[in-house]
Amino acid sequence: MKQNNDKVNVQIQNKGAEVTIYRDMLSLRGPNPLVFMRCNYTKLQLQTVVVIMEKLQELLNKSYEYYYKYNTQMPIDFVLNTDDGKLRFDVEYEKMNLDRGRYEELKDSLLEMATIPIELLYTRPNGREYIVFQSLCKVKIEKYSRYFTLEIEKDVAEILLNIGQGFTRFLKEVAVNFDSKYTLRMYLLISAFKNTGFFELTLSQLRKMLRLTTKYQRYDNFYAKVIKPAYEELYQKADCWFEVEAVDYKENGEPKKLRFRVIRAQGALSAGEVDVLNANRDKIRELCRRYFGMTDKHFDDIRNSITVNNYDRVYDKILNLITYCRENRRSIRSVTDYAYMALKNELQNERNIK
Repeated sequence: MKQNNDKVNVQIQNKGAEVTIYRDMLSLRGPNPLVFMRCNYTKLQLQTVVVIMEKLQELLNKSYEYYYKYNTQMPIDFVLNTDDGKLRFDVEYEKMNLDRGRYEELKDSLLEMATIPIELLYTRPNGREYIVFQSLCKVKIEKYSRYFTLEIEKDVAEILLNIGQGFTRFLKEVAVNFDSKYTLRMYLLISAFKNTGFFELTLSQLRKMLRLTTKYQRYDNFYAKVIKPAYEELYQKADCWFEVEAVDYKENGEPKKLRFRVIRAQGALSAGEVDVLNANRDKIRELCRRYFGMTDKHFDDIRNSITVNNYDRVYDKILNLITYCRENRRSIRSVTDYAYMALKNELQNERNIK
């Protein structure tokens, strides 16, 4: 079945437990060249990319400190190995969160990873471009060792540690626990837009990022195999997920562009965002009291269902209800009950992805 205008629209529940869970997780700063990287990695290889991002944290902090102190990018030679000019990390096998029985699989995956070409997004003053590299890293594996060594060439390291390329905040524990490699990629992608709340990509751009230019060529197959499973897995496990709408169709019925809205779980809100949400809820409460005669008992029943993601929709609904109730007051037995049930139904009208 063709997905002509499918849109995920999720009502987020305010679960107090989420606050503790998300705040206890490790927040990483991922270089945007890796977030938007074009590659054909397996899930295990993408988990290795997350580990590389974790290993880069201290160096990224040094890059920021250097920039703020000297107002210029830190020379890459400051962090490279003086013998061979490479960036080198030792990673313990147990840090990969794998059963010991999968260590041989991991070793094979690492050796294969060193042979896979990648494209890193690079931002210049006059625009962006993708730069091709033979691999992201090489690997050294010694028999009976508790760790393996990742080596990154100077030209790659220079891009990853350049703070001018931008960074994306995400949660490590969330990123490494997905079942699908496409979900991991989509999680990193939407995390880059958590602050703006929306972004657009052409279908061609997304296919190139995921290395799916020749696979799932029909959009309904791409939707069913990549987008829908990613949504379902993100909604169950992540601190953010998305709504997506296919727009700008070609003559053959395939969309040219995908429009994403990024939804943040309430447990992942900052203190300032929580304050704004509570202020907006109080505004809704006052409107309900003034125009519909609702009591605190009425409002408290729906209060926690009003979120950062649906507030605008709830506010518009109230404005429409005010007009409707004013024009039809004589035919409405109880404005309070009518408005209360209308809002309650609106908040329960959750449209899941098809």
